[in-house]
Amino acid sequence: MDFRARCQEERQYFARICREYIERVGHLKLGFDIRAHRIADEATGDVLVKRVEVKGRMLGQPIRLTTNEWYKAQQLAETYWLYVVWNPLGKTPELVRIQNPAAQLDHAKREIVTARFFEIPAEAVVAAGNRVEK
Repeated sequence: MDFRARCQEERQYFARICREYIERVGHLKLGFDIRAHRIADEATGDVLVKRVEVKGRMLGQPIRLTTNEWYKAQQLAETYWLYVVWNPLGKTPELVRIQNPAAQLDHAKREIVTARFFEIPAEAVVAAGNRVEK
């Protein structure tokens, strides 16, 4: 059995035992990568929901959350988690888990605004305008 199939099988086994449903949702652009549901109380039907954004960086490098990820972290508060894996490709990766990162990291965040656009010099506009046939 290949590695992916084994991981999938283990995840399904864990989910059955813990009554937890885990799904990857990063491709849906919801502002997080993983959503997990677990029955907290069968009698009342209460369900715990956990949303997880995962980032992998070299130790000491800053992590970057998209605007969507940061706003979701603010909106979802206690149900939103940030998992940072330091040195994910190294011999000893280290996992740091932060519940409600918008509240816990608000003092340290720095918003970086960038814009992508195409700038066309005025001379080029005038030159192209002069070539228009009447």
